[in-house]
Formats: sequence, C-alpha cells, structure tokens
Amino acid sequence: MRRNYAKAMFYGWVLIIPMFLRGSLSVYAESITPTEQLDFADGLLDKGFYRMAAEEYRRFIESFPESEYVAEAYFGLAESLFYSKLYSEAIDWYRKYSEHFPAGKDYVASALRTGQILFLANKYDEALDHFSSIKKDNLNAAELQTLYFYTGKVHGAKGEKDKAVQVFKEAVGANPSKDSELTSLALLEIGDMLSAESDYEKAVPYYVKAQECACSEEVVNVAVYKQAEAYFYAGNYTTAGELFRGIVKKRPAGGILQDSLANLLLSSFYDSAYKDVVSEYEKNEGLITNGKAFLNAYYIVACAYAELERYDEALSILDKLLASDSLSEENRQRAFLKKAEILIKAKRFGAAKDLLEVHIGKTQSESAEPLFLRAEAFYGLGNYGASYILYKEISEKFTASPFYDYAIYNMAYALKADGKERPAIRSFIKYFHTGKDKRKREEALYNAILTEKELTLTKDAIRHSRIFLSAFKNGNKYDKVLFQLGLF
Repeated sequence: MRRNYAKAMFYGWVLIIPMFLRGSLSVYAESITPTEQLDFADGLLDKGFYRMAAEEYRRFIESFPESEYVAEAYFGLAESLFYSKLYSEAIDWYRKYSEHFPAGKDYVASALRTGQILFLANKYDEALDHFSSIKKDNLNAAELQTLYFYTGKVHGAKGEKDKAVQVFKEAVGANPSKDSELTSLALLEIGDMLSAESDYEKAVPYYVKAQECACSEEVVNVAVYKQAEAYFYAGNYTTAGELFRGIVKKRPAGGILQDSLANLLLSSFYDSAYKDVVSEYEKNEGLITNGKAFLNAYYIVACAYAELERYDEALSILDKLLASDSLSEENRQRAFLKKAEILIKAKRFGAAKDLLEVHIGKTQSESAEPLFLRAEAFYGLGNYGASYILYKEISEKFTASPFYDYAIYNMAYALKADGKERPAIRSFIKYFHTGKDKRKREEALYNAILTEKELTLTKDAIRHSRIFLSAFKNGNKYDKVLFQLGLF
C-alpha cells in the first residue's frame, strides 16, 4: 500500500479553491517507471494543481491499465475532479472505482465521497438513499463519523432540524478521538441549528465544546466567533465584545478578522461603551479593508464619535465611508442621513439643510426621518413655521414611526418659538396625555404651566399644576411646580 487518500478528505465544511492552470508538466519517457509517474500525479494533487493532476492520472490509466497501482490512479483522478469542482465527472470516476475495485482500500472513501457530491448537487433524497446503503459494520470510526456528518448535513439542508441534530450527535459519538476535526464541525452544526431557532443559551455550550476539541486554529476561531455571535444576539454585548476582542488580538487570516473587528465595535456601541469603540477603531484602523465589514465598521465608529460629541471626527469618518464605491444606494442614503443628524447636533443647521436637499432622494425625502431632520434644521435656523409644518406632517402621516413621538413633542416648542402660545399650550397638553416618554411628558406639562402663567391663564395654570404634582411626585420639576402653585 503506497498511501491513504482517505486520511482527512471529508472535512468538507469548506472546499479548497482549486488552482486552474493550463498545460501539463508531464513528459512521458520510457525510462520513467509507473511508480514515478503516479508519484508525480500525486504530488500535483497534494500541491493543489487539481486540473493538471487529473490529466496525469488519465494518462497513467491509459498508459498502464494493468498496473498494480491503477486503482490508486482511478481514485486520484476522482479526487482531482472533485477538488476542481467538476462534480459530475468526479462522481462517474468514484463509481468506476467502486465497480472495478470493490475490495480496494479506498472503496469506502469513494462511496462516502459519492454521497457528499450528491449533497453538494442538492440531490438530498438521492444522497440519503446512498448513505443508507453503506453498511456501517464495514466502517472504521473515522469513516462512520463521516457518514453521520454528511447525513446530518443532508437532513439540515432539507429543513429536518431534529433529525439533523440527532445524526450530528451520532457523528460526535462515533469517533471519540481528539484528533478528529469532524467532531468539532458536527458540534458547530448543532450549535448553528439551535442559534437559528434563537436558542442561544443552548447553542453556546456546543460552540464551547467545538472550540475545546478543535484540531486547527481556524476551527477554534470559528467556534469562538460563533460563541460571540450567540451572546451578541442574546443581548449580552459585554461577553460578546470580549470574545470578538480575543479573535482580533490573534490576527487570524481571512474574513473572520474583519467580521470580528466590526462586531467588536458594534458590541461596544450597543453596550454604550463609546470610548471603547473609538479606542478599538484607532488601534485597529489599519486592519479595516474595503468590504462589508469595512462599511459597517466606519458607520459604527462615526456614531460612537457623535455620541462622544466629537463631531468633526464623526463627519470625517462618514466622508470616508461615502467615498467608497462599494456603498449601496440604500446605505449611501443612510450615511447621508447620519451626517445630517450629526451636523444638526453640531448646530450646523444650514449645512444639514443643504445636505438633505441635495443628497436625499425623493423616496427618502418623503419618509419620516428626513422630514424630521429637515424640521430640526429649520428650527435651528429660526424658521419655526417651516419646522412646525414638517413636524405636523410626520404626526399625520407616520403614526407608526419612532419619529412620531418626537414630532408631537417638538411641535409644541415650534409653536411657542413662533409666538403662538395658546396652540403651543394645547400641543404641550396633548403630548402630556399621549406621549410615550415619561420625562418628556413631565417637561411638556411643565412648559404648558409656564406658558399659561405668562398669559395669566391662572385657573388653567393652577389646575395643571395640581395634575402635575399628582402625576410626577418624584419628578425633576416637582419642587418648582409646588413653588409656582404657592405663588398663584
């Protein structure tokens, strides 16, 4: 026996990307022995030159059909085609191998690979029939685990969650050896299915076990990342951030680093740890590359700078984001709206108004948020009539919007600032009765009382003061209203 190709070929949670090269390095000469030629083909397969390896195996089979190693060439050709993602051809050669060499050392591996290809081709029922035809008594621990693992993958693809979880558990138990990557991968699959059902508390222990028994650093990182995701979706942003931070510190290769950094920033932001967001960004800015994680990261960081009232930095980050060609139109509009919001917070009302007029599309401009930002900009510019009209439009058209409550509240202030005190009082009272924010309800009623006092509407002021003292016994303005009541 020359070599065993079945050693670790079925960890197929990700497939190696084949390298497509033209031509062949093979030079057939009479002095080259069959063994040397097969070794050359094997070397190409091991190095990832799958198309070239397939060509060499074909030549070997044609040149040495009676060789004692021809079975290995059949299997090597099938493997080369598989890793080239030429699944239709590959399955033909796996089947040829099984037909010609029923006692071959790679017979079981060939049968398992055939089922794997049926799974990859979305032929789930055929794959299940094929896997069920394989006699478990003839399998060693690694082969049995492979059978269970891909059977679980098929059930999962069919949406048969309970069956999939059961079979993945059988895969974990089939090979107790600590050097089996499939054990970790099966545990990850179970965790993913629980997470898909939002059962994060039960998912985390499976991810932890997958981490503990993983054979490669890559799978360790995936297991930690999935733990962090589960904690994040469960609302435990502190723990999620710690786990994402651990991955970032390790600097793993590939997209997991980008996603972990973006999610670390997001976890810190949702945890209201804005200084941590900025600190991690400034420390790891060089790791951010153009892509989805890049877009998310910049947006999150801009929001954190804004929360810290570092408006210039926030606007600079958004400008960097808006300069990206990768930004979708929807996200571009989102970024412009955030920029307008920050300009308003920075009291640059004219710049905010101009930005909204120039960059927000017609569809967006007729939705609640742009209307609200325009109203805020007009209010800041002292155009209270225009701001009131926009607040009123939101209150009439967007009753289900989160901006509805703000609009009702701000309408009263716009009316008062515009010298329309009596309508302002009615608006303040309306918010007191219908508003959702308790603090704002208290402020609204307090402002109604002050305005009534200014207009010498004494009876109304006394009545509303008594209502205030009853409704807000622990309110911030309780003592002030009590004092005012004593003056009437």
